[in-house]
Amino acid sequence: MGVIIRATVAVATVAVTVLTSGAAPTPSPGTVRCGATLTSSTTLTADLVCRNSDVGLRLAEGVVLDLGGFSLVGPGRGFGTAVTGGYTPTVRNGTIRGWNTGVMSEEADGGGAISHVLVTNTRLAIGSSLGGTATVESSTLRGNDYGITTFQSTATVTDSVLRDNGSAVVVGSDYTTVRVQRSTLRGNDIAVDCEGGSLTVESARLVENGTGVRVDPFMCGADVVDSTVSRNEVGVSSSSTFPEGLGLLLERNVFRDNTVAVDLQWSATVNDNEFRGNATALRTRTSTDPQWGPVVVRVTANDFRRNGDAVVIDGLSELGSNTAVRNTGVGISAPGATDLGGNVAWGNGVEPQCVGVVCAGRPGA
Repeated sequence: MGVIIRATVAVATVAVTVLTSGAAPTPSPGTVRCGATLTSSTTLTADLVCRNSDVGLRLAEGVVLDLGGFSLVGPGRGFGTAVTGGYTPTVRNGTIRGWNTGVMSEEADGGGAISHVLVTNTRLAIGSSLGGTATVESSTLRGNDYGITTFQSTATVTDSVLRDNGSAVVVGSDYTTVRVQRSTLRGNDIAVDCEGGSLTVESARLVENGTGVRVDPFMCGADVVDSTVSRNEVGVSSSSTFPEGLGLLLERNVFRDNTVAVDLQWSATVNDNEFRGNATALRTRTSTDPQWGPVVVRVTANDFRRNGDAVVIDGLSELGSNTAVRNTGVGISAPGATDLGGNVAWGNGVEPQCVGVVCAGRPGA
């Protein structure tokens, strides 16, 4: 990420450079103190250590804080906010560590633009709420209780690394939209937790997490596409969601070496994915909900090879054009399925090779 860590200055005042709009940095004789409100875009020239401050720096509207490769250090992960502002606190090029919250907007319609920043050892790295917009790009959120949380707001995470957090991304409610693109989420308890709203995970890597993506009951619609999901305890899981127009789409992903790759309890579409080396590739535990109607999992054009169990579906499903080959356990077991045709299964460890659908066998056999 190119973050430069320099020797800590154990005082709460540092020299700064003030940035004038459209101009190169201009030296300034002024200083910035912990708790100050910055009214001009500013670049730090040394670490700013705030041992006795509830707020590191407040940014007025439109102000950019350039950390200059240095660190904004707090009194500990249970105390204070590093950077806050009424509208769009924008922070770049350095490290924020040792705060209760790294970057947070104070008012509705606020947010944060975070670029090339390491946020570590906080309770919450970045917060966005009540109509705010948060943009995180080319940054690292590491070792926090929560990486980025959203509530009735919008957030985009691109080209970033979120690792070793409790929950790396939390999609908190309806009227929330989160997009995670071209990012790596590794070693988190939960990489992405969608409790409500809209989630898109695209061209991402979810590796060695407890759960890669968890979709919870309250009105979450989630798409996971063109991503690699590997070596997680559970790759993607869903419990119930209200089915009026929301749901879960898994498409063109690679699921590799997970304990359970996909674990579903509600309607979902699983299309054109590759499953390799998972202890269990796809399992569902669904039922017809008397209030909301039938729960149906649609599984099409997937390739299941050399897993333990490939497809184990308990409930209603639609299956077509799937291939299950040389799995050590079950090939396809879907007793409540609607057979869309084109399924293939052979060389799996459990007979019959298919239950609930008709499968072609080994070519030429």
